[in-house]
Amino acid sequence: MRDAQADLARAARLATVGELTASLAHEINQPLTAIVTSAESCLLWLRRESPNLPKARESAERIVRDGHHVGEVIQSVRSMARKSSAEMTEVDVLI
Repeated sequence: MRDAQADLARAARLATVGELTASLAHEINQPLTAIVTSAESCLLWLRRESPNLPKARESAERIVRDGHHVGEVIQSVRSMARKSSAEMTEVDVLI
């Protein structure tokens, strides 16, 4: 009986890890894809016969923004992993 319970607990942990991994992959891949797209756009604007510097600057700004977003996702995951107990805050539910 204990072995069966241990196996079920292990399977539940693996399922949770799988779900977390899929969620993280999505949250990180999305801004990384945007970064690559913005970098390619930036290079295209700069390679033109007469470079479009405002558009290249916009692309570079998107790269910075999306890079920060990836960092925030990673930082959020790190902070969740470090916390051993839930953080309690008071919330006013009366509207």
